[in-house]
Amino acid sequence: MKKLIICISVLLLGCTSVKKIDLTNVQELSNCPDDGLCKVEILKNQCISIKNDAFGKLYYETSACDGKNVVRYTYTRTADEKYKDSAYREEVVFEINSSLSSMNLSNESLQDTKMLFGRFC
Repeated sequence: MKKLIICISVLLLGCTSVKKIDLTNVQELSNCPDDGLCKVEILKNQCISIKNDAFGKLYYETSACDGKNVVRYTYTRTADEKYKDSAYREEVVFEINSSLSSMNLSNESLQDTKMLFGRFC
């Protein structure tokens, strides 16, 4: 399961050229699929805590943490107004050291990163 999450994350994040991300705000990405909106959000001085709910389902919370930043990449598909339940969103969340100015991870090195992928229908 972990390898599947990593592969999907690489696919989502690896399909674009390298971008510099301003760590002070939310950015919309220009090379997003035509049927939705993509955003990158940087949560400064935050870290990820992975938890399980009462039903054993995985979720995360962010909390104050010096020296860490959380990057949240979100794709939200435009909902079809004809259908009440047509909402769809994908989210990749990962934690990085705040001292990093750039990061290039692939293959096995991705396993050293605290990263989550979520699909919300």
